[in-house]
Amino acid sequence: MIRTRRRKTFFNINMTQFGIKLSQSQKRLKTKREMHKVAVVVVCALVAIVSGVEVQLNHFEPQDIYAEPNCAIVKDHSRMFRDISDPTHYWICPEGQEKASYIQCPPNEAFMEKPQRCVPWEEWKWVEPYTK
Repeated sequence: MIRTRRRKTFFNINMTQFGIKLSQSQKRLKTKREMHKVAVVVVCALVAIVSGVEVQLNHFEPQDIYAEPNCAIVKDHSRMFRDISDPTHYWICPEGQEKASYIQCPPNEAFMEKPQRCVPWEEWKWVEPYTK
């Protein structure tokens, strides 16, 4: 009698539909595959959660919305705040004042938030604003 090897099939067939019972090793293999799929889904979910937490941890203070800053919560009174609608102006919160001062840059200059100063228009670059 010639023994033949069972060939692996590449089709996902439910063998019980045809009245064929799976052996213990086939059941274990099927369970391992299902567990692998579950593990992949769990890892993807964890990566998404961790990414979301990191984004929330790197949030901006409420005054960073490029409107008049709330001077009551400003800690660094030397900081200047960008006016998103007009790059020739910026806001500052003088210590001891509740209301922010609206300052205009010198002629032919515009405010850049990163260097915290007015620069000539030739040096000024548009930076995408952070908005909530």
